[in-house]
Amino acid sequence: YSSRAQFSDYLDNFLFDSWKIVSSFPQHTPSISDDPQSSSIHKIIPAIYDNMIDFYKNQKFNSIKLQKCITDLSESSYVQESNLNARTRSTTGPLSGCWLRSYPGSKSFTFLDHEFQLALQLRYGIKISRSDIRCTCGKTSDHYGTHFLTCRSLSNKFNRHKMLLGAMRSLVQQIGLPSKLEVPVKGGRADLVIYELDSFGRVYFDVSIVHPMCDTYYRSASTKTGYSAGTREAQKVKKYTPKIEESASFVPLIAESFGRLGKEFYKFISLLNSITLARDPDNAREFSLYMVQRISCALQKGNSLILQEGLSRALPL
Repeated sequence: YSSRAQFSDYLDNFLFDSWKIVSSFPQHTPSISDDPQSSSIHKIIPAIYDNMIDFYKNQKFNSIKLQKCITDLSESSYVQESNLNARTRSTTGPLSGCWLRSYPGSKSFTFLDHEFQLALQLRYGIKISRSDIRCTCGKTSDHYGTHFLTCRSLSNKFNRHKMLLGAMRSLVQQIGLPSKLEVPVKGGRADLVIYELDSFGRVYFDVSIVHPMCDTYYRSASTKTGYSAGTREAQKVKKYTPKIEESASFVPLIAESFGRLGKEFYKFISLLNSITLARDPDNAREFSLYMVQRISCALQKGNSLILQEGLSRALPL
């Protein structure tokens, strides 16, 4: 183009024509992925326009670089849509919001103000930081806490695991089942063992928490409900089954950070409900509610601790 004005006119026409195409799309049936504020197609066109202008103003126009820019923008927009869907599928899982309905009658059910705020921000996809920051591990953190929840350099990630495991052990003890924490198995150790679990005999457990929006899971988690927990369950079964005696059983207790539990976790809770009902039918319903809220609160309080640590130790870019 011979002049900046000519180039700008071309881009204006490009943008106008693109918006006409977008506005002509027929309305579709609302689905889990719909969000009027985060539609990829409505974000990508002005973003492409802005970057094309930037290319013209600040550097020699290069069609290859522009193509890469457009590709990166498209991918970024796809990631945002996938993350939205992954969060929605996980937060709408059974029991995932039990912590919101718990009564703060004891320490296990009580959130400090900043803990409750961070837990809500995580659940609803609200930014926990307004500016770009660098995690203590050296990597750039996103605004939504995804990196913090998966970073191994933050000690509260392990404390969250202990909190959830401690909640499970406490519930098992209240029911009256003989159990022990951190039991050695061949080539490793299990988080928990129950020596006599109804008709199943000895059962080993491993507790694990996965984040559906991490790089490993978000694509599939955005289209398959419970994908993150299901994948981790399969990994744990493959790892631990050869390590325990043939007469025993292994159950992976997997939770997604947003609150959805894995299928085996749900089955275990149902089994504990059945045992409680048989032993104390008058209080079984009350204890069942207490149990799921205790698990849910432990998980979200642990998430808040991780996010708080990440923010407090982060450095500005």
